Amino acid sequence: MKWKGLNRVLGCTLLVLVLWQGAAFAAGDPLVSYPTDKVAEHTYVIHGPMERPSSANQGFMNNPGFVVTKTSVVVIDSGSSAAIGRALLKKIK
Repeated sequence: MKWKGLNRVLGCTLLVLVLWQGAAFAAGDPLVSYPTDKVAEHTYVIHGPMERPSSANQGFMNNPGFVVTKTSVVVIDSGSSAAIGRALLKKIK
């Protein structure tokens, strides 16, 4: 019987996480207004905002970079959340 309460807690936790991810997805792409700057051959950076994390910037406040090689792309500082990382990968493609 004690598992019944635990299942309810786990179910509520899962629901909150799903709703939170949905809200982050609905907020849009946080990197869309930041240009990709070429700093050297095959090397790029996206300069993030100079402000604290907020719901408006979805926590984007770093300067992710990437290097394009013949066989892959090396990402440096992919961001502070999974949403930022996904937006960065989308921008690289």
